[in-house]
Amino acid sequence: MTALTIVLIAVLALSFVALGVFLIKGKFLELIAGYKKLSEEEKKSDSVRKIGKAAGIFLFVVAFLMVASVVIVQLFPPARTAVLVVLFISMLVGITCVFLMKR
Repeated sequence: MTALTIVLIAVLALSFVALGVFLIKGKFLELIAGYKKLSEEEKKSDSVRKIGKAAGIFLFVVAFLMVASVVIVQLFPPARTAVLVVLFISMLVGITCVFLMKR
């Protein structure tokens, strides 16, 4: 991995963490899909804040996985394939959890 790639991933991970902090604190909730269509009562409800908190935690997890994958690949270059497999499996688990939560 080149130094530029590492810097770009670090900047992206830090931006995910910053956005996650704002979402957990109840800021920038309008970035969540469907927020603008809610009534004023619904926007002030706890359910919207819970969705923001869940989205913030999700961004923390994504940032952690990005940084962890870079560190693992830098420390153990032969583990590149294993890291990609683990990231793919974690993505599938996340998608499955989202679909199961809708039911």
